[in-house]
Amino acid sequence: MYEWAGKIEVKREVKAFMTTQRELFDQIKRLIESKSAYEVPAIIALPIVDGNKGYLEFIKDSSFFQA
Repeated sequence: MYEWAGKIEVKREVKAFMTTQRELFDQIKRLIESKSAYEVPAIIALPIVDGNKGYLEFIKDSSFFQA
């Protein structure tokens, strides 16, 4: 539920969390914006301040998106 253009909207939504490297954020953001049905999709970046070593290495080594 959210307010948009002065009206209360009730829609089913799915939240997606992605982890990647900071330098790839703009590329991912543009991809989401180009595919989204929303005029203003909710896209935010959160800092990773800590995590388990194996997972942080997995993110660093991931080739899903490359700059």
